[in-house]
Amino acid sequence: MPEAKHKRLKLITLNTWSGLTYRGIVRAKEYESSEIRELRFRGLFEELTRINADVIVLNEVNPLPHYANRLAAIMNMDCMYHIGISGLRIGKFGFPVNLKEGDLILAKKHLHLKPLARTQIAGAGIVNRHFSYHTKNATQALAGVINASGKEVYIVATHLLATPAFGKKSYQRLVKLKKDWNYSDKEYHQAVQKLKKEEKAKLKEGEALLKFIKRVVPEDAPCFLLGDFNAEPDWPEISLLKENGFIDCFEHKSGNADPGDTWDPTKNINLQNHYTNEKNRKHNRLFDHLHALDEMDRRRIDFIFAKKVMTERSVVNSELCCHNTYKNQHISDHFGVFTEIKLEA
Repeated sequence: MPEAKHKRLKLITLNTWSGLTYRGIVRAKEYESSEIRELRFRGLFEELTRINADVIVLNEVNPLPHYANRLAAIMNMDCMYHIGISGLRIGKFGFPVNLKEGDLILAKKHLHLKPLARTQIAGAGIVNRHFSYHTKNATQALAGVINASGKEVYIVATHLLATPAFGKKSYQRLVKLKKDWNYSDKEYHQAVQKLKKEEKAKLKEGEALLKFIKRVVPEDAPCFLLGDFNAEPDWPEISLLKENGFIDCFEHKSGNADPGDTWDPTKNINLQNHYTNEKNRKHNRLFDHLHALDEMDRRRIDFIFAKKVMTERSVVNSELCCHNTYKNQHISDHFGVFTEIKLEA
């Protein structure tokens, strides 16, 4: 019997970092100058060019559509995108004026990327290309299809809610923060209730994401799910994906001893410059202080999952990418994930 032929498919996921604090009504406060933002964009382009991936998923792409169109043009790739958060907006006009952020899928032209569907995963309000009305965070997923190795392969991109870690550690931190920063009993109980609410919300996101995938992706079709999940490998929503047939490509790579932390304040210059001080001040809400402290922990929260494409030794490589500096500047507050996988013809 002849040996099965394979095509290698290279994929990247990276949260590019909007550089915004998301505070402000007319204009969201920015962490950096326009010169630094442009430097980060050029660093991103050089890194993506060096890796030469077939499919790229980017989160926190801002502003749309300018960022997406510019990157697709200089990369010579097809693209699809959708706005995820943009405040109050009609057409080109809205507030905050500098917030029109979303998620992007890029694919090499020979893969013939076709947009398929999009859904809002969580958050109240309406968000689309021409109109948005929401005052709180919203999350989404978008799906496209490519032709690789003679078959249709589905690509799903998502960016989910950021929350503190769940479990005993966070509740212990709340107790300590209350004592050290003199938060009231009322503020403490509000923070506990908020943490419980966020835990339920994260699981609901996982359920909504699976429902979307089952609706738009045929049951037996190869599918990759990529993005910033803001969840660690042992969190319930990640376990839910694994229970439904999605395999963590990084985890699947045999002999991979690297923890693969994509959020790493011990190494990332942007986190060190802009996030560290947030834990050293009293916040308006104790929950926000917990979140700021939690963001100083290293973790792996960005993933490339595969379903219906895995065979023995399918994953050629899976490792961190976009983690080196470009002209003494990290290109994001996240590090990316790169995976090379064999598809059966």
